[in-house]
Amino acid sequence: MEIGAINEAESVSSTSQDENVFGSSFIGKEGFLKLLITQLQNQDPLEPMSNEDFAAQLAQFSSLEQMQNLNESFGQLMDLTRISGSANLIGKNVEYFDEASGLNLGGTVDKVMLNSEGLFFSINGKQVHSDLVREIGPVQEEVQVP
Repeated sequence: MEIGAINEAESVSSTSQDENVFGSSFIGKEGFLKLLITQLQNQDPLEPMSNEDFAAQLAQFSSLEQMQNLNESFGQLMDLTRISGSANLIGKNVEYFDEASGLNLGGTVDKVMLNSEGLFFSINGKQVHSDLVREIGPVQEEVQVP
């Protein structure tokens, strides 16, 4: 493949940060396909890519796709592990930093939530990011004096 074809492919595919194939150290599925198509379009017709090279690139693409699927599954497993491990905190007393008041406040965890912004605890009805929790302890039973 000619060097001019690579420069041409770079200018075509650099439309945004997410779509930029050459701007990061990792090329995703779409970037790999764009690169392969550009390579096929700009190959020398008198010396086309060999079948072995083409098969090797397709095998690399398949491997890349399987790794991405595995990575996605691993991420889902990590999310499930985080939320199930945090479910043990339901009913526990926690101390957390309240950003609005700038004070450390306390309360009991009512529920655990996981969304795109991270892991949150509902503490006495207020949503608190897990990063703000400072201390976790058992529920203190009230002692009644006769």
